[in-house]
Amino acid sequence: MDLPEAKKVFKQIGSSDDDQEKKLVAIQTLLDRGGFSNVTKHDCIEALRWLLEEYL
Repeated sequence: MDLPEAKKVFKQIGSSDDDQEKKLVAIQTLLDRGGFSNVTKHDCIEALRWLLEEYL
């Protein structure tokens, strides 16, 4: 997944209809490439909330 697509999925992680695998790949892509410019704290919190709801 390229970085712009990963950011798009990440920023809409709680409300998008993307499958779980695509969301996980987006998170992993941002972590691996350090692509957190233009990603807000709120976006990160929503991603963490999604992870916790899905896997705990």
